[in-house]
Amino acid sequence: MFSSLMSGIIGLLKLYAGDWHIIVLALCSCLYLIVRNRRVGGSVVLPIILVILVIMNPILYKYIFSKTVYWRLFWMLPDAILIGLGVAELTKQLRNRGEGYTRELLLVGTSLVCTLVIGMCGHNVFKVRNFREATNIYKLPQYIVDICDVIVETDEHPRCICCYNVMEYVRLYSGDIETMYGRDAVGYILYTIEERKEMYLNVENERPDYEYVFSNAVELDYNFIVNRADRLADDEVAERYGFELLDIVDGYAIYYHAD
Repeated sequence: MFSSLMSGIIGLLKLYAGDWHIIVLALCSCLYLIVRNRRVGGSVVLPIILVILVIMNPILYKYIFSKTVYWRLFWMLPDAILIGLGVAELTKQLRNRGEGYTRELLLVGTSLVCTLVIGMCGHNVFKVRNFREATNIYKLPQYIVDICDVIVETDEHPRCICCYNVMEYVRLYSGDIETMYGRDAVGYILYTIEERKEMYLNVENERPDYEYVFSNAVELDYNFIVNRADRLADDEVAERYGFELLDIVDGYAIYYHAD
């Protein structure tokens, strides 16, 4: 059991580390700090060891971390801080080398070389493929804006149950739109109300149980159901619970229950 837990942790760490260049650079900086400045090295290394012991702990992983988005804990690893401290310590040591312009050129040159090395070890996030032109002032997918336009025009106080592709964005369109669940339903936080998870699983099912969805929506006072148009509810079932197919927008069906 222990080995399987550790293999799971190591596998996720490999995904986080990518090509390992930044991690290796951070380790080199850590070793340099320990050798050149024991005071700084000691104050940095001990917290890092404690963080690693917490994050890589198989017992904590089994009972706590595996129930949430574990890979986000790797953001606690201070690789960027270590690299920054290493470069700062290196330039500090070089301040005592040479005089006048020679020293200044040495410091500037070292800083530029370190910047170049760090840049080559990482990835350019400003590449064109990482961006696309906004089609609306919200900078959201256009289908979300079209769906939300219909919702807010229909009701002043919309309470929605949405499929995954919609629920991620609606609150970014307007805080007035209340959703039953968010990414908590798919495990992005440690605990969620089972009712919400059950509703999410029903909505996401290829053949949703609309008897369950509509009846619970009425009971909990949710007046909009948004799901993919290829998962339409039977008209009779919808009408039985007071819902009507308000519109189909960009491949998504919007059901509305008027008070």
